[in-house]
Amino acid sequence: MRSLSIFNSTIQIPDDSFNFLNYCTANGFETVTFIHSESNYAIAALRTLVDRVVRKPIIPIPFKDFLHAGFPVLPNSLPLIVSDDNVIESTRLSLAKLNRSDAIVCHIGSEQSCLDQYTTYLFPTNFVDVSSPDYLLGHFIFQFVGLLHLLECNDLISFIISSYPQMIDLIKKRSLSFITELSTVINERQHLLIIARCQEESFAKMLEYVLNATTNVMCSAIGGGELKHGPLALIDEHMPVLVLASNSENHLQPKLSNMTHQLTARKGLIGIIHTDVNEDLGRNAWLTLKIPSINPILQPLLLIPVALQLIEFTHNE
Repeated sequence: MRSLSIFNSTIQIPDDSFNFLNYCTANGFETVTFIHSESNYAIAALRTLVDRVVRKPIIPIPFKDFLHAGFPVLPNSLPLIVSDDNVIESTRLSLAKLNRSDAIVCHIGSEQSCLDQYTTYLFPTNFVDVSSPDYLLGHFIFQFVGLLHLLECNDLISFIISSYPQMIDLIKKRSLSFITELSTVINERQHLLIIARCQEESFAKMLEYVLNATTNVMCSAIGGGELKHGPLALIDEHMPVLVLASNSENHLQPKLSNMTHQLTARKGLIGIIHTDVNEDLGRNAWLTLKIPSINPILQPLLLIPVALQLIEFTHNE
C-alpha cells in the first residue's frame, strides 16, 4: 500500500492494480463512457488523461444527464464512473440504472457501500472542511492519482509520490511575489479574466468557480480559442488577465504565442504562467511566473499551489 499526503490529507493507493487496457481489449469495448459529477470542473483534464492512455473515444455524460435525460450507454462502451463521497447517491443510482457488471467506479473517499467486484476503490480522503478550496483542488489531485492507478501508470504515480510535495513547496516560494502583485491589482479592480487552453482550460474553470464562491472578485475563465470572438475587446490597461500557458506540447506553442501577442498588444495587465519550454511567451507581459516543465499529462497539477495562493491572497485582502 502506497500513500500520498497533501493539504493535511492522505490517499491510500493499493499495490494491486486493475488492468484497464487489457479489460477494454478483452471485452471488445470501442469507446469509454465517462460518467461524472456536473460540478467536477477538472473533468476535461481527467478525460484527457484517460484519452491519452487508453486511446479510445471518450463520451462524457454528467450524472444529471445520465439519470434524468435518458442519455444511453452503448453496449460496446465501457462505463467509467468518477465518484466521491459528495456524489455517492448519484453513483448508486447510476450503477442501478446501468445494471451492468462490467461498470468501473473510480471512487475517491471513505464510503464503501457502492462497491462491487469491478470497482477500483482508493482509501480514504480525510478532508475536514468540504467547502474549502483545499477540498476541491485536493480532490482533483486524488482523482488524477486514482485514474493513473486504474490505467496502470505506475511510473507517473511514483513521480507524484516522490516529487510532487517538494514541487508544491518550490512553486509556492517561487510564486510569492507574482501572486502578491497580481492579487493586489485583482483586489483593487475586483475582477479577473483567466485564459487557458486544453487541460489548463478545465483547471481555469475550476479556479473561476472557487474564486467566485469564496471571494468578492468577479472572475471569468475562457478558452484561448474564444478570445477573438468578443472577449479580446474587454482587454485594456485596467483589466487584470491571468494566462495559463504552462502546457509545453509543441503543437500548442504557435497558438499560445499568438494568444499572448494579442493580449499584450491591447496593453492589458497580463500575468503569464509558463515553463522553460515556452519562456518567450512572457517577454512583453506585466508579470511572469516560470514553473517546471514535466510530463504534459501531469502539468496541470503544478498549477494547484499557485491557485491556492491566489485564492488565499484575494480572500484575505
